[in-house]
Formats: sequence, C-alpha cells, structure tokens
Amino acid sequence: MKQRYLAFTLAALLAGMRPLATLHADTAVALPDFSGAWRLDDTNSDNEAAVTKLLQNESQSEQTANDQQQAQAAAPSATEHAGLHGRRGGGGHKKDKDDKKTDDEPAKPREYPLPPVLKTDSVLLIQQDSKSVQVRLNSGETLNGRLDGQSQQSLNGAAIVRSHNEAGKLIMQFQFSDGSTLQQTWELSADKHRLTVSEQWKPFGLQQPVYFKRSYVGLG
Repeated sequence: MKQRYLAFTLAALLAGMRPLATLHADTAVALPDFSGAWRLDDTNSDNEAAVTKLLQNESQSEQTANDQQQAQAAAPSATEHAGLHGRRGGGGHKKDKDDKKTDDEPAKPREYPLPPVLKTDSVLLIQQDSKSVQVRLNSGETLNGRLDGQSQQSLNGAAIVRSHNEAGKLIMQFQFSDGSTLQQTWELSADKHRLTVSEQWKPFGLQQPVYFKRSYVGLG
C-alpha cells in the first residue's frame, strides 16, 4: 500500500512538472545566425569622438563626487572654524580667500582609453555554428566565443571572452589583462539585414561603465 502511494505521488509530481517544461520550451528564444559580412553604419553608430566624450563626462562626474566627499570629510566643525578665526585674527581672512580660490578650481578629469576593438570593427566577417562564433575584424584579429558560456582566450590572447544566448541576443563579455571590461549585446533586426551591437565599456579605474552603440548593415 505504501509503495502504491509513493508511485501515485511521483506520477502526480511529474504530471505537474510537464506544463512548466513546456512553458520553458515555448518561451526560449533560439539564437539567430549572425554569419556573414557586416559593414559599420557610421550614421547610426557612436564614433571614437562620441565615446571619448562619454568617458570624459563620466570621469569628471566621478572626480567631482570624490572631491565633494573629501571636502566634507576635511571640513572643520563650527566650533573648530570659530577657533581658527580667533587665532588667526585679521590675517586669517586672506588665507581663507586663498584657500577658497584653490578649492573652487575644477578638477581635471582623468583620461581613460577607448575599447581596443573600437578602431578595428568597421568590417565584421562572422562565422557561426551551434557551438561557437568567430569574428574576423578588419585589423586581422580574430574574436572567438563559445556559445556555452565557458571562457575562452580571444583577440590574439589580449582578452578572455565569455558568450551566451540571452533571449535571442548574443551576449559577449570581455575581460582584459589590465582589469578593464567590455560587454557587447548583439541583436539582429527582424529582416536580418541590420546588426546592432550595444556596448558597455568600463576601463580600469572608472567606477561606472559608459554605454554606446555600433550599427551594421549586411553585405550581400
């Protein structure tokens, strides 16, 4: 009797799991085939100057926030400030003005490098199968990615790349030797004539990534 009850319970559990498995299969989106030759659409892409400006703006924003935090941490309390004025006498006012003038000078933002592939991605020659994708850049470098999410050396050993399918989009994550990271999201248009690559570039030292886009049109 006990064995019959366990068998019935197991059958009920399996029956309850079938709709979930079917739902998962229905909602999974296959990765499209990106194979072919693609040329950069300059009009609809962020160029080097645009990405440089994004890096400068983010660097300036982070530098300003850091300076404000340091100023708040170093600011004397009201009691200390009054005591300093009392000891300085008349000569203290000129020193305060000089200090204020120095503090008001804007901090020069730190300069950060562009993504290494930004100068070599104007033409993409892509070969793809069920297990991997290979991209030949116009510099002659090869970008290799496995589609199972496993890490692989790429760009002639300059980066470690992990790639996977996410809802029909190809996600490629780059880890460079200096600690910089790049994430690309590849997406095909409905007619499969346009490839859009959305990118997040975070050079080492920058707290937040900058976002930009590269757009390609198919050749042939």
